[in-house]
Amino acid sequence: MSDSENLEILLIEAENSRVNSYFDELAEHFHVTRVSHSEEVIESAKRLNPVLIILDVDDQGVDRLACCQQLSQTQEIAEVPIIIATLNHSIDERIKGYEAGAFGYLEFPLDLQYIKNKIDKFLTHEEATTQLAADAQAATNTALSAMVGNSELGQAIRFVEKTYAINSFDTLADSLFSVTNALNLKCVVYIKSADDNYFFSSEGSVLPIEAELLQRMHDEAGRFVDLNHRTLIFYPRISILIKNMPQDDTERYGRIKDLLPSMLGAADARIVSIDTEAALTRQTDSVGKTFEQVRDTLNAIAYDYSENQQKNMATMSQMLSELDIHIPGMGLEEDQEEYLLKRINEAVEDAAEIMNNGDKLNSSFKTITTLLNFLSRQQDEILELVKSRKQEQADQAPEDDIEFF
Repeated sequence: MSDSENLEILLIEAENSRVNSYFDELAEHFHVTRVSHSEEVIESAKRLNPVLIILDVDDQGVDRLACCQQLSQTQEIAEVPIIIATLNHSIDERIKGYEAGAFGYLEFPLDLQYIKNKIDKFLTHEEATTQLAADAQAATNTALSAMVGNSELGQAIRFVEKTYAINSFDTLADSLFSVTNALNLKCVVYIKSADDNYFFSSEGSVLPIEAELLQRMHDEAGRFVDLNHRTLIFYPRISILIKNMPQDDTERYGRIKDLLPSMLGAADARIVSIDTEAALTRQTDSVGKTFEQVRDTLNAIAYDYSENQQKNMATMSQMLSELDIHIPGMGLEEDQEEYLLKRINEAVEDAAEIMNNGDKLNSSFKTITTLLNFLSRQQDEILELVKSRKQEQADQAPEDDIEFF
């Protein structure tokens, strides 16, 4: 825990808060500086340059969200993550905190170990985000160099054109981020497919509060939700959170809100196609396996039936041979012997007729098996058609060097 003890954490306490006692032991694991007066907060944060700020919001009406917003808008400490500690678990409270610039939430009541784990998680996330931001910036610079001369409208048209060849949600999100990165936008995408929920971030890591807001507001919000410099856009199967809308550039702000809906509409339609193709592939595969099982079962029945026919014929032939040998020695009258042999022959002929009808049944089995083989081949052809169509779409995807002016 020695590394944690060297980390500076600024704790902004609310007087008479019921959660203060949870932080008493934090100093044993982190270097904690406590302040409670509003006028001390900004100066303390600038002086200490903490790796984390914990903002205690009490439930007695003391509004610290303004303090959170002021901290997040102060240039020297704007990148320091702010965690809100509160007893209020409502979604409205989270929206307010996120709108004010909060990085995340600590929910109470909880134990110290949970707090330490939560803080460690946030600090680890911050380190990873810093590295990912550096990598993303380098990638963005490379992408921007390759896209010189392309208009914002051209980027949107290019994305819509590419969606027809996309066959996975990962690729769909990456294609969307290639446009938003070119527009210098930091985004989180939520895809609600028929099978599962997927979250993607242009910065590599999705915050829990961002995933929660997107998922919980998806079916309740309208098309647009604006939270200061953040904007959420919702479609039935895809939503996007833009984290750095250019509020100071109204013209660019408007262009972004005009472009992204058309891109999301195309992405939403492609998600339906991907889900449909996946369902068709699963269904075709399942039907094909069912046909194979039915065919194998009928073949087994036909084989067993044919085997039984042959055994019955052999048994009856053996019986007739034995009767021909033994009847003369039974002491029967000649008319009795003739009658008995006649009835036995008639019974054998009737049995042979039944077996001949069984041959017709066996022929029917073969006809059904042939039909099932034909249907199975058709299912295989459909499956191959779906797969080849995906490959053909990928092969015919438009080249990346097309320019729009």
